[in-house]
Amino acid sequence: MLLPTFGVVVALGIIAALTVAIARARNCGISRATVFVAALAGLLAGVFEDRVANPAFLAPFGWTVPSVAIAADIAAAALVVKVWSLMVGARFSVLADCLAQPIALALAVERFGCFLAGCAYGQPTDRPWGVVFNNALALVWYRTPVGVRLHPTQLYECLLAVLLFCLLKLIERYNPGNSVQILVLAAGYSFGRFFIEFLRGDASRGFLGPLSIPQWLCALALFVSVILLTRRFRQNGVAIR
Repeated sequence: MLLPTFGVVVALGIIAALTVAIARARNCGISRATVFVAALAGLLAGVFEDRVANPAFLAPFGWTVPSVAIAADIAAAALVVKVWSLMVGARFSVLADCLAQPIALALAVERFGCFLAGCAYGQPTDRPWGVVFNNALALVWYRTPVGVRLHPTQLYECLLAVLLFCLLKLIERYNPGNSVQILVLAAGYSFGRFFIEFLRGDASRGFLGPLSIPQWLCALALFVSVILLTRRFRQNGVAIR
């Protein structure tokens, strides 16, 4: 039986993220069951939004750009986690911070799986670290150029997620306060992804003017995250307490 590499790697990433989330529950002052249900419910909400709600509500209006659909998936997941936090009496900011590191880990694994599959490929390059995809399935499924040296944008993003994971581990030592970790993750990922987009070669992302739609979304997320981080630091009275 032939297993899809991307699907297997994503499944492993989800398992790893759930494991890390449960392990972090005690440090966050939340029960393991609360964190596990929050992570699982958020994941299922994102899947439902992607597979059911998006085709039903976004597709009829022509909003089929993957980045828009992913943004809707993230919003649905965040909403479900928020509702769950209200149901169990947990602080959403604490729960979000508890899930920040697992999200970064899952993103790193998912991007590596994307690299193995050949999706989200980069532009042609003559750099020595460029990669060449030879599997015809990558061409059929993702329209990935075969036999051409490309920027490994998937690995760039994987490295970005790993660096953010390490940064979050470092920040956690200083007890920065609630919601700081999830906001740092959002700001850091948006900043890095904005520039990685210039090296992407797949046109399915969609463009609005000189920038891709993911770049516009990243700019918005970065702007909001920086404002919220600034407010958080001002409330604490110091940069990091």
